[in-house]
Amino acid sequence: MTTTITSGATTITPTLVLGYDAETKSGNTIHELLGSAEPAVTFGTESLRIGSLEMFFLTRAAAWAAQAFLKSLVVFTLASTDESVIGMKFVREGEMKIGIDRETFTKWVVTFSYREVN
Repeated sequence: MTTTITSGATTITPTLVLGYDAETKSGNTIHELLGSAEPAVTFGTESLRIGSLEMFFLTRAAAWAAQAFLKSLVVFTLASTDESVIGMKFVREGEMKIGIDRETFTKWVVTFSYREVN
């Protein structure tokens, strides 16, 4: 699988995506009504995806370059040739971690949280 993260003319390509998760939040509001067993519902728009991405890199230099790129204050585009459903525009949110792979002690992993945007 080829996965890329792009912004402008810059692209990073992890060797492998180790983890991807996404959740959405309902925009519905439930109102409990006095004297009624059934609530009133105000329907709202479902949120865009919020989640995390874990990427594997063969070299320290590639992992640190990816981390530096992901610190940019821009909108990123995620694309995958094998898993097109993960494609999106996103901004980084929350924490980002970089670390050495515990199995090889020579490969690197970058993990970060994201929020999908339009």
